[in-house]
Formats: sequence, structure tokens, C-alpha cells
Amino acid sequence: MLTYDHEISSIVHHSQEVYENAVFVAIVGYNHDGHDFIFEAIAKGAKTIIHEKEWFYPFPQNVNFHRVENAQKELAWLLQQVYSSIWDDLTVIGITGTNGKTTVSTMVYHYLTYLDYPTLLIGSNGCKYVDYYWPLVNTTPDIVTIYRLVKQCKAKLKYVIIEVSSQAIRELRIQGIQFDLVAITNISQDHFDYHHTWDDYLFSKGLLLTKLKPAGIAIVKREMPFFSFFNGLTINPVKSFGKNLGDIRYQITSSSLKGLKMTFTHLNTLQIESPLTGEFNAENIACFYTICIYLSLKLAPLIEFLKDFGTIKGRMEQFPLNQRLIVIDYAHTPEAVKQVAVFLKTQSKNRLFVVLGCGGERDRLKRPLMLRFALENAEWVYITEDNSRSEAFEEIVADMTHNQILNNYTVIPKRSLAIKKALEKSTEKDTIAIIGMGSDWYTEAEELVTDEIIVKRMGEIIWS
Repeated sequence: MLTYDHEISSIVHHSQEVYENAVFVAIVGYNHDGHDFIFEAIAKGAKTIIHEKEWFYPFPQNVNFHRVENAQKELAWLLQQVYSSIWDDLTVIGITGTNGKTTVSTMVYHYLTYLDYPTLLIGSNGCKYVDYYWPLVNTTPDIVTIYRLVKQCKAKLKYVIIEVSSQAIRELRIQGIQFDLVAITNISQDHFDYHHTWDDYLFSKGLLLTKLKPAGIAIVKREMPFFSFFNGLTINPVKSFGKNLGDIRYQITSSSLKGLKMTFTHLNTLQIESPLTGEFNAENIACFYTICIYLSLKLAPLIEFLKDFGTIKGRMEQFPLNQRLIVIDYAHTPEAVKQVAVFLKTQSKNRLFVVLGCGGERDRLKRPLMLRFALENAEWVYITEDNSRSEAFEEIVADMTHNQILNNYTVIPKRSLAIKKALEKSTEKDTIAIIGMGSDWYTEAEELVTDEIIVKRMGEIIWS
């Protein structure tokens, strides 16, 4: 029971967001403990404190203290009670998977916008709504941010697309949100620093299927080994896509650096062309197409939409430079690196060079696999920095190079110098793949840059 009545101005779990009459929920997070900020929240005007840990200090006057078993769950419940109406009349779409989440969610967002449906996209490349854009720190932000974004755009909103990470599911960042449609693009090794086991990773992904509304639909890649597992996690209809199996099947009739030509078979046959490249993007397009089918969207405009829908920022972006082809891609899992490297090797007019790093404080088991796939397909690989965080770069390199049979690599810690060396060693008609960061910004020599900025800068230095 709460002792003091007060108006609720907001429900927050970050002390810097507290102002008068706020409810502050103290959550034990991955890096910080909200209980350490309770005094700050009270000083800023919080009138109710929701907490898990025992409170050993005197209770301030006119401030409610309510201890609960699970503060994150309580936060989700409070938001649902106070702001439940914001989900009325909205179609909510959740997209997860190891690879392809961003591409598929971005395609769905742009097609809905193309059809003049006001749509909010929340994901890796930030939050987008009509002409508005908000950067995000995580693929899936915290639940307070999700509610705030939906509430801010609610007036004309029709669809909400949330790119959902396995960590977000585990940390209850989407707790209480019900989805009309969820899609699982594919599953391969990633995030074992967080999940530790395959079972934990699979169940975390699969929990998204349990958050469907009673009339909701799940879409899952039919030809992945875990289809039966995911199919059994929900009583909702599960629709599938695949090359040889699935409710919707596709064939690749042409694949090159210029794009894809594909044929879909469902009730009828549909032929499409897309400037997106590689078999992995054919799979993403198939997932996107299946989502469109089961959202009952118009298909007639889809052919023209796909023909004009170009590269997604940081995903297989091509930059011709001095008769070389530079490709920048976000691949940061073994399967993604393999797909990118194999495709570019087959499509390159000459040799393939790869610039590659692995993130610090992340899954160590995937590091040697990522390098191995690069080494097997490239003329030479330049191992470099890729957001080491607080982990020593030398330790990351040691993991990457452990037990490698091939040694066609050079270690150059500074990312800009690794890119410069790859450009210098290349000749006409070579392809240089810069993998890992995509369009993400990073700091080098106290300057914020992207791989694209570095490529253009180094190109001017080398060939001006």
C-alpha cells in the first residue's frame, strides 16, 4: 500500500529523467544499479520509489517506498496500466533473428511509408517516424523509451515496428507489449557472452512468439534447423518462407553486384528485381514479402517499390573508388561474415581484401570463426580495432588468431590505418570489404568518424 497520494508526472527508471511527482523504479541493470540513485531521484522530486532491495535509511517525508520482487516487471505493469490506450488501433510488429533484423524491419517500414501508412520504426539504425529521427543506443531501447516514442507519435500512427534483440527479451524491455505479428529471420551463433548456451539463446529468441495477441501471426524461416522448436512455442498460426519448403517459396534467378532477381510462389507467381545484393538479402526480401502477405498489404505496388529500394545504410554499401570497389557492411557474426566474404569473392573482378575486427566484451567463441571465414575467401585480411570497449585489443586478436591454419593476415590496431593499407595494397578491379562497423560512428584521434568517412579521406590521400 502507498501512504501518500500524488499526481504522476512520469514513470522513469533513470534518475536523470526524474522531475517533480515522478515515479522512480530502481532496477538492477547489467552495468548500473538503480538503487544507487534513489537519493538523487528524491532530490529531483520523485514522490514514489519502487525498489527490490531492502531500504536501510530513514524514509523521507511524503515519499512512497514500495518494495517488489521484480522491479522490471513492476515497471512494465505500471506503464501498461497508465498508458495502455496508446496501443489502441495500432498494428505492432516485432522482428528478431541473428542476422537480417535491421534490413527486414527497414524494408517493412519503408514499404508501409510508401503506402502512406504512418509508421514508427524502432531499431538498430535509430527511431524513424515520417521526417523525424531519434538516435538510439541499443537495438531495442528500454521499455520506458518505447512507450515514450509511441506516445509522442500516437496522433496519426498506424504501425509500430520494433527490432527486438535477444538481450531485450531477456531483460524484459518489451514486457507487456503485445504484437500482431512477429518474425524470426534466422538463427546462428551470436551473443554467447550474454547467453552462454544455445538453449538460452534459442529460448530467449523464442519468447517473442509468446507475446503475440490471440489473433497474431508468427513468421519463421522454414529451412533453419530450429523451425520445429519455434513452431512449438506458440499456439498462434506460424507461417513460413524458404527456398524449397515453406508457405511462401522463392527462387533466385539472378544474383550479382547489381542486385537480385527473384521469383515468389504463393497463391500466384511473382517476379521481382532488387538492387540489394547476395543470397542473404534474398532471404531478407523473402521474409519481408511474407510479412507483407500476412499483413494483407497491397502487392501491386511492391514490384516497383523493390526495384527502387536501394542499399540500407551500413549494409553492403558499395563505393566505387579509383577503379576499385569498396563494400562497407555491418556483419559481426560468423554466418554474416561468411555470407559477405563468399559473395564478394565470387563477384569480385580480381582479388578480395578484408578489413575486420571483433567487438570487445562480447562473444569470444565467434572471433576465430569470423576470422577463419574471412581468411578462406580473401587474398589478405587486415585485423583491426572494432569497438574493443574496455577489453585489451591484444586479447581480442589472440582469440581471433587462435588455432588458425591460414596466416594471410596483418594486424593493424588503428582502424583508419588498416583501411589505408588495404586501399594501398589493392589494384584496379580489386574489392575491399570493410566489415563490422557498418554506418556506426566511432572515435579515432578524438574525432567522430565512420568507415565511409575514412575510406573517402584515405582515398584522397593515396590517389589525389
